[in-house]
Amino acid sequence: MDRVYLENNETEMIIRTWNITEAYVDWTLFEIVNDSGKEISAGTYFYKSEVHA
Repeated sequence: MDRVYLENNETEMIIRTWNITEAYVDWTLFEIVNDSGKEISAGTYFYKSEVHA
C-alpha cells in the first residue's frame, strides 16, 4: 500500500509513502484542494530497532 485516504469533517487528505525499506518509510501528507494535492507535512518513520542479546 502506498496511499492512505483520510477524511475529517469536510477535509480530505492523503498520506503518500515513498522509499519503503526494512528500516524506514518516507511519507508526505497532502490536503486535497480542488482535485489536487497541497503538501501539508512530510517526514520519515523509522521502525523500532530490534535489540539482540
